[in-house]
Amino acid sequence: MPNRIVSTIIMSSIMGLNVLSSSSSSTDIGAQPPQAEAGPKAVYRKTSPADAYQMMSESPDFTIVDVRDPEEFKEFRIDGAINIPLGTIADQARTMLPDLDQLVFVHCLGGKRSEQAAKALVGLGYTQVHDIGGINDWPYGTVSN
Repeated sequence: MPNRIVSTIIMSSIMGLNVLSSSSSSTDIGAQPPQAEAGPKAVYRKTSPADAYQMMSESPDFTIVDVRDPEEFKEFRIDGAINIPLGTIADQARTMLPDLDQLVFVHCLGGKRSEQAAKALVGLGYTQVHDIGGINDWPYGTVSN
């Protein structure tokens, strides 16, 4: 009788292991749980004035950011642009551009500052930033005071 009890215990243990191994075989232990799809990725984009103008005509919800100094901005600017000087972009972006997914076009005078500012905005998590270069290359008109 004692041998029968030992045999039963051994068989139960083996059966238990089979149940465990068959239930774990359908689940990959190293598998990651499904993740929600990520939103748009923040990447730097260099966009020509012509392409930017086309995008603006197709989407009413965009912001043009002029990163020149306030004195330069007062002289002339693209109509509707807001002024966030390059030196203040990190401090003012969240206040002036609260939507990280809004379409944003960045420009300066010649293209150097706009590239730096656009890359800074991308680094802050803005997902639709387009560096359109310098206002000197903008053929669609400007306004002045």
